[in-house]
Amino acid sequence: MPVELSEIRSSSEVVTGQSCRKCGYSLDGLRAGQRCPECGTPILVPARENRYADNLTHSPMWYLLLVTIGTVAMAVTLVGSFVFSVYVQYRSASWTSLPPWLVATGAITFAVTWLVGVFLVTWKRPVSRLTVPDAMLDSVRNRNATRAAQLIYGTAIVLRFFATSSQIAAVETAASVFEYLSLFALAPLCLYLGGLSDWAGDTGGGGRLRSAAWAFVVAGVGLVLFRVLLELPVSFKMFLFAGYLLSLVILLAGIILFVVSVLGLSVTATWAVQNASEAREREARIAVRKQEQMEKDLREAERRTAEAAQERAAFEQQAAAGSPDIRMPSAARPSGERVITPSNTDGYALEPEDNEPRP
Repeated sequence: MPVELSEIRSSSEVVTGQSCRKCGYSLDGLRAGQRCPECGTPILVPARENRYADNLTHSPMWYLLLVTIGTVAMAVTLVGSFVFSVYVQYRSASWTSLPPWLVATGAITFAVTWLVGVFLVTWKRPVSRLTVPDAMLDSVRNRNATRAAQLIYGTAIVLRFFATSSQIAAVETAASVFEYLSLFALAPLCLYLGGLSDWAGDTGGGGRLRSAAWAFVVAGVGLVLFRVLLELPVSFKMFLFAGYLLSLVILLAGIILFVVSVLGLSVTATWAVQNASEAREREARIAVRKQEQMEKDLREAERRTAEAAQERAAFEQQAAAGSPDIRMPSAARPSGERVITPSNTDGYALEPEDNEPRP
């Protein structure tokens, strides 16, 4: 959600970690109330109490790159693992199964890509004095717990691929157990990514991710509970089966919310990197123009100094030669300055006093 003008204030304090709201130019070192050197937009400082006073897009380039690479890796894993799993099952059903080593390589690749993506996304964010504290994003314990929980999800990916290719009952059971556990492991990741989306100004994405966290927890509890009850000799299995199907629907909704939100966060991070790169290019162009102007002013000053030195040398030569009509050279003046020079006339003759004889 963008910062509204009514939520921001202007003052004389120095701006830190803020970009122009119109062109994205870095305003570090300038003061509130001044104007953006690039586009002339007034500089306004967000209010401290505003939740969106700071933004992910104001972060340093290195952090934006980490978030971008991490979210893209997670998005690729989500989409790629689903497509690859469907392809493996299709080849198995058509009696042309893929080689086990290829299935294992794909499973391990997706698992490692997922873990690397989560590790990069949960990197400690850079903060400034305007950064609003966040219990999820700024907690070392929460970030480490989120990372550790994803080992369960990575293990579930590997076991599922092995179970699909080997058809071994023990591997199938282990894959199912880790898949159920991974639903609960995805909940803290959804909460962390929700806070990251809020920091990026995407409150809709943050809400979807928190809804996905609840969906994973509710679906995980429902699937485990109804699966166990269905194994018991009870007479109301139809109701239990309906509950199991409802849990699957909730799980599907959570997966869709999670995938869409991760894709949206990756797009936001990519845009932030592009915007920061353009801002750096603008800063470089402005620095080049300033340098060229300084060099031009320096050359002009050297030219005026040289002309003044030549005039003084000519005066000294005339004075040494005893020339009666010599004039002291004037000091070097800035170009464009108008100077009134004295006239060579004798001026106006004064009328004589009354007691003086008139000619």
